[in-house]
Amino acid sequence: MIILDEKSYIKKIIEKEKPLRTQKEINLYAVLLFEKLLKGNTIVRNIEEYLEKTDEYVQAKHFYKVTRAITYAKKHGFRIVGEIFINEWEMEVIESFNYLSEKENEECRRILFMMLYLAKAFKYYTTRLKEENPFPIKDYLYLYASIEDILWLAEVRISFKKWKKYKHEMTKHGLITPTIYSKKTWIINYFYPDSQAILKVLNNNPITYYQEYKGAKIIECESCKKRLAKITSRKYCSDCAYQMKLNAKKEIKNHLTQTIKQEFQNME
Repeated sequence: MIILDEKSYIKKIIEKEKPLRTQKEINLYAVLLFEKLLKGNTIVRNIEEYLEKTDEYVQAKHFYKVTRAITYAKKHGFRIVGEIFINEWEMEVIESFNYLSEKENEECRRILFMMLYLAKAFKYYTTRLKEENPFPIKDYLYLYASIEDILWLAEVRISFKKWKKYKHEMTKHGLITPTIYSKKTWIINYFYPDSQAILKVLNNNPITYYQEYKGAKIIECESCKKRLAKITSRKYCSDCAYQMKLNAKKEIKNHLTQTIKQEFQNME
């Protein structure tokens, strides 16, 4: 999962007292406690108490996760991605992708845009508190991210078979280079830092800035204010729409439970 504003993300979880489901979320909670200048033992106690309150806490199960979180928090801060600029040459390369059908070309351009954005975001907004052996600026970037996360942020819903087809074309034309290190590691070859910046992208649903550049009308989700490209008459982002459906189902279930309980009481 790619989180562009880690501090806001973990604060929302803590405020709503939701369970910390992943190691990443436990790490971010530890960073949040470190920012409050708490001591190590106090941080461990706070994390354990939160896990006990929101989930079934098992010391043997969570001890390793809490220890890893403390180690992470000592070396890292929050990644809060600010302004990212896409340059003229970079956009020209993205827009020049024209090797498949019209719909497939557009999907590939959105993927290429998101790959470039994420590579720049991870390079310029590191989480490390102390930079170790900084790399000089080159004419390419490394990106470490799963294709599932990239496709989700690019709002491209395709099968893995189709992605293999897209990857083949992108690789064949020298735009990206898969590496031997990991299936999640990519080299982005269309990085031109000396070109003139033409598009400023913020972390509020970054793909919408590309859609706006292409002429789409942008609106805000009525619930969370997330930027959206206007499609038909939708008013909510996918996350809020999904949560509203869950809440509606929960209300129906509670209503049915209360109705059945009331009927049994009347029979008695």
